[in-house]
Amino acid sequence: MLLGITGGSGCGTSTVGALLEKHGFYFVDADQVYRELLAEDHSLQQALASRFGDSILRDGTVDRKALAAIVFSDPAALADLNRITHAAIIAEVDRRIAAASEQHAAVEAIALIESGMADSCDAVVSVLCGFETRLARIMARDGLTEDAARARLNAQKADIFFIDNSDYVLTNDGSLQDLEKQVALMLAALHIQA
Repeated sequence: MLLGITGGSGCGTSTVGALLEKHGFYFVDADQVYRELLAEDHSLQQALASRFGDSILRDGTVDRKALAAIVFSDPAALADLNRITHAAIIAEVDRRIAAASEQHAAVEAIALIESGMADSCDAVVSVLCGFETRLARIMARDGLTEDAARARLNAQKADIFFIDNSDYVLTNDGSLQDLEKQVALMLAALHIQA
């Protein structure tokens, strides 16, 4: 079983991935794969520098904050970033899952659906929560100003996109225990012993 986990930034998709790990899933965080590729994949670094300029390169890696400042304020730039990076990320995620020994796997990706990665998943799970909760979470997590956080969230898909493209929707506005219960119910519906 391969579960795809998606949702907007700050909704708790990584938390759901961690909960699935507790249930024996092999978990891949596509954003972590992306960060590793930005630091290690020289051909990807050069492709990004060709599109966004050498100012995004710093100390042999891609400066994610500099890149984010460009793409989260320009939808065309964000589309170009996704076009350049998705194939590399999907290939690495597939490699890691194929090498895993666990019976079940889950991949968390903010662009799971748009990238085509959802097509290889047995089920798609979206994690949603309120805008203000998301805003507070990403400001704290990423050290962003409120304006930068709002720009990032406004560049992402609306909840209805995730609802319409998912097999399961988890709401993460409550406690961790509430989220754990939702994950357990989803696994029961999938006939996976928790």
